Amino acid sequence: MCFSAEDGRFLWQAVHEKLPGKEAEDWPETGLSSTAAVAQDQVFYVSNRAELVCRAVQDGKLIWSLDMKKDLGVQPLHVSACSPLVVGDLVFVGTGNSLDDKSHKVKNPKAPSFIAADRKTGKVAWKDGTPGDQVVGGHWGSPAYSVVEGRAQVVFPGADGWLYSFDPPTGKLLWKFNCKSFEKPLPKDEEATHTQIPATPVFAGHRVIVPVGVDVDTNDKGCLWAIDARKSGDVTASAELWRVQGESFGFSVASVTVQDGLVYAVEMAGFLNCIEVDTGKLVWRHDLLCSLWGAPLASDGKLYLKTGDAEIVVFQSGREKKLLSQNGEFKDLDTGSVVAANGVLYFTGKNKLYAVAAGK
Repeated sequence: MCFSAEDGRFLWQAVHEKLPGKEAEDWPETGLSSTAAVAQDQVFYVSNRAELVCRAVQDGKLIWSLDMKKDLGVQPLHVSACSPLVVGDLVFVGTGNSLDDKSHKVKNPKAPSFIAADRKTGKVAWKDGTPGDQVVGGHWGSPAYSVVEGRAQVVFPGADGWLYSFDPPTGKLLWKFNCKSFEKPLPKDEEATHTQIPATPVFAGHRVIVPVGVDVDTNDKGCLWAIDARKSGDVTASAELWRVQGESFGFSVASVTVQDGLVYAVEMAGFLNCIEVDTGKLVWRHDLLCSLWGAPLASDGKLYLKTGDAEIVVFQSGREKKLLSQNGEFKDLDTGSVVAANGVLYFTGKNKLYAVAAGK
């Protein structure tokens, strides 16, 4: 849905029907989980039907659509959740190819997990199916892009528990890192929750920082990795800069936020962590006593979080832990993140869109 940022006026919407008879691929209680990417006059997103969609920002008119199920043989698990990444003339997206809900095997291991599509036409520029039949759960992560010491790279989280870095225009593999290596060997029945990577990796200089592990019912042991993006090949044994794991860091599905030499990372069980980006040393930790699914927003010297207890929580950013406010007046809030633009905070409720500004 598209609204006027100034006054909330409804502008247009695009509607996608659920996949008929495919509850395991398009879960009944979820909708569109992809965050839209806007680039000039185009908006890109992944639909609940595993389609990469391009529309016109002005009126929502369909420009093109790539059906990743039909055209690429992809099978999602529960939800198609990747948020597209637009760099130049290419759109990068994780296809969502996952385990089959009943057999717990990959139905089509030759289907690609990572693709680059032409921004103007939707034609696939390159594709990669490296995870193959080694997928351990669902593929819900999104890619990230940076130029590290002159080398451009796009990093994808794989459903096999590895991070993969590719040369953006060609899809040539630059490096890969086994995020499962923090705790091995794992029992097979635990691997799917401990080694999935739903969060988008975040570049901080030459580092890639990403949490690993997902379980909606517990806060079992997860891992927060900092990986050196300057290396090449299988860098599992050489690229670890630091990690926070075990009792010190639980499962997380949210991307980290990095600012002024500090990493802010949330755990699903409700902990907000402030960590030194250079060393991985914990600076402070706060228990919000509620679930946290969305990444913290750093803006104007503050950190904003939307919690599972229907609150907007504000911390002062920096090395001193200082809770500024907990606002619980928005009763219909659910999980997710806050967005700031032009002095206004935007966030969604279960059936409302809010815009909040100072003094209003």
